[in-house]
Amino acid sequence: MLLVGHGTRESVGLEQTQVLAGWINRSLRAWGFAGPHGLAFLELAPPDIPKAISLLSPAELRRLVVVPLMLFAAGHVRRDIPRQVAAALSGRERPQPEYLDALNDHPAVLELSLRRECEALAGRSPDDVPADRTFYLFVCRGNRDPEALAMTHRVMRYRASQSGYPHFGPAYLAIAQPSLDSALDQLAQGPWRRVVVQPHLLFQGLLNLELREKVAARAKAWPDIDWVVTNVLGPDPVLAQGIAAQIAERLRS
Repeated sequence: MLLVGHGTRESVGLEQTQVLAGWINRSLRAWGFAGPHGLAFLELAPPDIPKAISLLSPAELRRLVVVPLMLFAAGHVRRDIPRQVAAALSGRERPQPEYLDALNDHPAVLELSLRRECEALAGRSPDDVPADRTFYLFVCRGNRDPEALAMTHRVMRYRASQSGYPHFGPAYLAIAQPSLDSALDQLAQGPWRRVVVQPHLLFQGLLNLELREKVAARAKAWPDIDWVVTNVLGPDPVLAQGIAAQIAERLRS
């Protein structure tokens, strides 16, 4: 079994990925999985996919299950990971690799997202700002894949409904529109008394640090608005158990 994270230059993000991978492995061991397992990063951090596969003793592999630790199935999940796995196994007698999907709208992701929002709003009275004066901004990395963007909107709509926000919308940190900058500037000019910004990112990284800096700049310029930023999803035992359950189901098939 090979877990594949995106990778980051931020040490905190790498540590969070390793913590989640450790919890996933412990859950699988408790359910009887005794095979070799590893963690690779698609970019920006070692080990890369070829190195991680080499550590799994590929000559002895009879089955390889690849698990992307990523929220949406865009280019990295559909193309980049399979391409690197295929290159790493080239020239070997090996089974056809099996790939799990991205996390998408997994119930554990939705539950953890709600919890991060509740943590960010702790200490604020639910009645101090009416719902029709609150905007929920759902921020994702961004991509060009139509199916991934459709899933992004699906998760956003569910989360807004889950929290009771009638006013909500997306923003993206790269590629897709609207950009975070344009969304924040538009919200600053609106009728909102509170803006809840939820970065839908799995781990800490440079993008999240950049997001916080941009929101802090708007909070300084528009202090009459209560700008609330949630934490990223991060490693969590419930999320680890949910991922492990998906892996165990594939292994039993």
